[in-house]
Amino acid sequence: MGTRTQRDRPGSPSLFDSVFNAFEVMRQTILGEKLEQSRPDIYLHWSLTDIRVLDFHRVDEIYRQSAKVKAQLQWEPERRLV
Repeated sequence: MGTRTQRDRPGSPSLFDSVFNAFEVMRQTILGEKLEQSRPDIYLHWSLTDIRVLDFHRVDEIYRQSAKVKAQLQWEPERRLV
């Protein structure tokens, strides 16, 4: 999912955050196992900072933080074909 700075939510996580964080840990574990077994030709990974799972209204910030990965997606297939 990404990382959060301390200014985002100080103190103990809410029940909602705890549940979604548990799913994130599970997702990362499953992904790690799958990547060990079969590495894809192109794998895009990005980390969003201070974006929570239901922050759909912050789409402009998500796109801004994902710009570097977008450039990688644009050039990586061409690099692999050369």
